[in-house]
Amino acid sequence: MKVKLRVFRGREGEGHYQEFELDVDEGASVLDCLEHVRFRLDETLVYNRACHHGVCGACAMLINGKERLACITKVRDLGEEITVEPLKNFRVIKDLLVDPSPMFSKLKLVGARMLKASEGYKVLDECVECGACYSSCPTYSVFKGFLGPSAIHFFAKEPKEEGLKAEETGLDGLWTCLLCRRCVEVCPYDVDVPRDARELRKEYVRVVLRMGGRCR
Repeated sequence: MKVKLRVFRGREGEGHYQEFELDVDEGASVLDCLEHVRFRLDETLVYNRACHHGVCGACAMLINGKERLACITKVRDLGEEITVEPLKNFRVIKDLLVDPSPMFSKLKLVGARMLKASEGYKVLDECVECGACYSSCPTYSVFKGFLGPSAIHFFAKEPKEEGLKAEETGLDGLWTCLLCRRCVEVCPYDVDVPRDARELRKEYVRVVLRMGGRCR
């Protein structure tokens, strides 16, 4: 299958697109295409990848304008012209590689730890921390103080003392979410963040009512 791969090259605030003509198997993924370019045509191409099976979330990027995991996105489902760009709402380090540290800071803020469970840390069961939800989120694009989708999901799932969850998230997580479901549309595992946000809002209201209507 012949494919024209159009790839963003450059850094934050400056860049261009480079085109590659490839001949790949119909079962090839977008990541396979990038690997072909990296190892056969241009070794300077920079991107992130690890597991190749949609488990680690490392290869999230914009593919034909939509946030996807490159390793599980098949070329045959996209057609003969494919445009690959870095995720939005993150600083572009180079080419397709972005800095995800703001997202991990949000996760740390609500108690998530991205280390081994054997060391006493907990990871999200459903979320692979790919950053697709932060890239697609219209709220996070204009308000970086927003907790963001995956942090809201973790906070909703994390067992805490009754009433504490709602009080801790405050306005940064509960009421700023637009419930637009763009994060759900791009999540490789269909994590329903708007549902989590609605549940947290209900809990917050219950806490405020028990406190006699006093709101932080």
